[in-house]
Amino acid sequence: YFRTTGILKSTFRLTTLPLKQKMTQDSFLRDPKLGQDLSGNDAPKDTVDINTEELVKDLPDNDNDSETPTESVHKSKVSIFFEERSKSIARRPWTYLLVGLFVSIILSFISLVVGKFRISVNNEGWYTRGTLIGKRQQTLELVNEYNYELFSDKDGSFWEYLKTNIPKRTSEEELRRLSNYSSRKLTFNLDDYSDQEASLVQCDLSWYTSDLLNDYNLVAVWKTVSEDTSILDNNVLKDICEAEVSTLASLKKNNLCKKCDSGECYSPYSIVSLIRLETGTVRSSCDDVLALYTSSVKAKITAMLSGCTEELLTTTNITGVTSCPPGFHNKLIDADFGAGKSSVLQYSTSIFSTPGTFESLTSLNALQNEYDRAMDSKVVNGAYETLDGSLAPTQVDETLLTDMILATAAGAVTAIAIIIHTKSLWLSLIGLLQIIFSFPLAYFVYHFIARLSYFPFLNFIGVFIVFALGADDIFVAVDKFKSARRTNPKATTEDVASLALPEAAYAMFLTTITTSVAFFATTICPVAPILCFAVFCGLLILFDYIMNLVLVFPALCIYDKWLMQNKRNCFISFIELVPPESKTDEIEEQESSDVKDFSIDSDSLINRLLTGYYEVIHRLRYILVICSVAGLAVSIYYSATLQLPNTSTVRLLPSSHQYEINYEWSENLWSLSSGHGVSLLWGVEAADTGNHNDPESFSQLVLDETFNPRSEESQLFLLEFCDIIMDTDFANRPYESHVCPFNAFDLWLRQESNSTTPDAFYESYCNGETSVPVALENFDACINAYSQSTFDTRILSEKGIVKIIKIVVQNPYNQKDSFSIVNSQWKSFENWFDSDLNNVPDGLKNGFHSSLLFLWMDTNYSMLNTAIGAGIIAVVFAFLVICLSSRSLMLTIFSTISILYVLVATMASVVGFGWSLGFLESICVAILIGISCDFVIHFSHAYSHYDGSVSRHVRTKFAVVHMGPSILAASVTTMSGAIVMLFCKITFFQKFATILLMTILHATIGSFVVFVVLADIFGPQEPTKLFDTIVGKLCKKNTKSVDC
Repeated sequence: YFRTTGILKSTFRLTTLPLKQKMTQDSFLRDPKLGQDLSGNDAPKDTVDINTEELVKDLPDNDNDSETPTESVHKSKVSIFFEERSKSIARRPWTYLLVGLFVSIILSFISLVVGKFRISVNNEGWYTRGTLIGKRQQTLELVNEYNYELFSDKDGSFWEYLKTNIPKRTSEEELRRLSNYSSRKLTFNLDDYSDQEASLVQCDLSWYTSDLLNDYNLVAVWKTVSEDTSILDNNVLKDICEAEVSTLASLKKNNLCKKCDSGECYSPYSIVSLIRLETGTVRSSCDDVLALYTSSVKAKITAMLSGCTEELLTTTNITGVTSCPPGFHNKLIDADFGAGKSSVLQYSTSIFSTPGTFESLTSLNALQNEYDRAMDSKVVNGAYETLDGSLAPTQVDETLLTDMILATAAGAVTAIAIIIHTKSLWLSLIGLLQIIFSFPLAYFVYHFIARLSYFPFLNFIGVFIVFALGADDIFVAVDKFKSARRTNPKATTEDVASLALPEAAYAMFLTTITTSVAFFATTICPVAPILCFAVFCGLLILFDYIMNLVLVFPALCIYDKWLMQNKRNCFISFIELVPPESKTDEIEEQESSDVKDFSIDSDSLINRLLTGYYEVIHRLRYILVICSVAGLAVSIYYSATLQLPNTSTVRLLPSSHQYEINYEWSENLWSLSSGHGVSLLWGVEAADTGNHNDPESFSQLVLDETFNPRSEESQLFLLEFCDIIMDTDFANRPYESHVCPFNAFDLWLRQESNSTTPDAFYESYCNGETSVPVALENFDACINAYSQSTFDTRILSEKGIVKIIKIVVQNPYNQKDSFSIVNSQWKSFENWFDSDLNNVPDGLKNGFHSSLLFLWMDTNYSMLNTAIGAGIIAVVFAFLVICLSSRSLMLTIFSTISILYVLVATMASVVGFGWSLGFLESICVAILIGISCDFVIHFSHAYSHYDGSVSRHVRTKFAVVHMGPSILAASVTTMSGAIVMLFCKITFFQKFATILLMTILHATIGSFVVFVVLADIFGPQEPTKLFDTIVGKLCKKNTKSVDC
């Protein structure tokens, strides 16, 4: 039986149906309950019936051993094979079902237990690997991660380890924080107030000068409600002061603040603390502080802050600034304050002395609702986070689990829909088992065969996807089987199964292969979570199909046998079914061997509604085709306006969350320096030999064997390098006193050579060298002496030989800037290296630059390219599938137009939401292309399934009424589940649900309106005629082959 799942039933119905089956279709045309005769025949019904009976008498007896068109000529070996397999299932359904369950349970146990599957939130690895930028960054991170070990290694053992092994990452905060210098601080000067502060609070003031900007310190960003209101106004300061006191009390209560000797928490650093120092009210209440905050004090503070910003803008020596108030830090003011801009201070901060450890983040995050944000204030509001933004990822990690549970709860919607549609608890139970087993079985292949150990949180979206698409397969299988049974009420279960199961398997195969290929196409993405997600979801779709064959098909046969035995209970079916004996005499005369093709249940409410729907569409078809063309044109226009985002950052929490508000407001704070660090490396190759699909896997250290900094030309180049590159627009010094390694080496040589008490390292290893360049024979020993003496880890040596040199510069832009700007900066570095390094010594030609800023840019561009590339692959594949399955070029064109409508209409909806094609949107677009094809494929298959030369109107009506119920059930089920997911907190889940909702909505419109109208106006009467003619000509030389 399992062999049947792998055979493409592409030739199942290559020829016309038997005449008796054709008559069944003719009767469909004239069924008064289904509408008027659309076949074009004006003959009365009785005349046609008489002629039909005469024709039937002339047909050979089915029991005759001679070949008949029905059994021998018109059926391929593949068709016969499928029918025999279906009959085999029907003969022994319990055997097939129990064996399928047993194998599924065993494999699931191995998958979950041996494969050590666990539900965990894994939110790492969101960056490219294997690309040029990705390789460079992996090499840079490897050098940075093991910088101290490489620097300290004396015998070369650790160097050898990194060159021959792929280490694991040890940082728990991988890529969480970006290494930049946008938060540089002034050297504090609290001498004027230190006695007062120490005596009143008994605190060590060093916290305010050394640990203030610890990344994990809690910070509140304040913003005035009105642009005309200033932070320096009395009523605003009063509300901020009271909020600080309240928050500090919560921190103290939960032991989350650093304490002075007196047991009191350190006072937060803020504008209020400056005023306390100025007015001598360090420990006073807020009312007492504001009582002394007179207009003259306010004017003095305002003038000091304004003058401070003006001086900072005009000097490069920030340590010499004298106009700033004692204890000033740039985070106290916003970018528009002072310096001739505005006298209104709209943004400011309060920095709290929290533990400052990674372990404290969970506790700080749990306390988020107790932070006083002054929400009752009419003049100012606040939002809390840590200085480096670590609470947002912590909150994401905690929210992901609850959101995944909510996404899984959407499966309950699917379960209810299956019960309603099948009207059988038995079929619903087996259908749910089909969906549930697909998860561990997909993980079995994912883990043991694909060898993927990384299981990102994104994979849990697959649970929702498989529930939605799994329900579609159940609906198709059940509807096909019930339709065959209605047509043949006296036939055996084996005969019904031989008709229904191959058709259902084929119809489901078309949508399954199209959707799974759309997912697998997304594996072109070099971002590990996306690739793993694409593989896992593609496997889920395939195994859902396989489990439908293994479990649902036998269950349908068991269900049918129960009904034929007149077994009636709520478990089998909770509606009263009409037994076969109550059918009309005409039906009773049917021989069980006369198995007819599918019919339409004209008594069904949904089929009557769809019949009426088609009649409306048929009457309005010309108006609707104009509307469809107009809608397609409008959608193309607006979808073309979809833009790349203005920032390369990816935010996963709702914009209303205080962490996101803090992030947004922080962008308005004044900064002494902005931008992002860029590292320049020599001595290593940009390589990534690790597992690209495992974020914990690093790379081997691959050294550049051509690297040679010892020659005089190389030394002079490195000495002059910093002055040259830092004279460009795209590279600055990270901070004012920054000195590049070779310049620092040269300065050290000059100082030590002129010193009366030179360093011992210098005396032992430099042989009297006075400056760069150093003699070749002294170079390695002397520069190693410098690096060890000064602990300059930018110069790394293996067994005394210099192997790696790193220089850090500052680019003026960061990840908050647009893609176009960041991309231009990357090109500036690339072009400069390409042009300038042509003139450098051969030993330095393989140097390269790298930065997390460029890695994020590369990641986002890779996502965009993935969306485009995967989209093209999916659409082309869907085109081929529809063409081969329908065997009609016209139907393929109609289907492609409908799919195009779905895609552009969904993108136009995205534009309407005000979204851009960012990181998250690209993921959704790439994986939903396959889903958009399913409905159209069903209609196309049904249209071509109606055999013979029949009016296009008849075919279209047959497709709508025959496949409409299954498509509508799948549409309603998926949209209901998507609505449930809209209540998730993580923006990715929300956006996924929104785009899925729009995709299914437009897919329904595209199939029920666009495709139906096109088929009703332009559809071919014999859709497979051209295909069959070509095949016939190709097979003309071998007419005896029925499988040609």
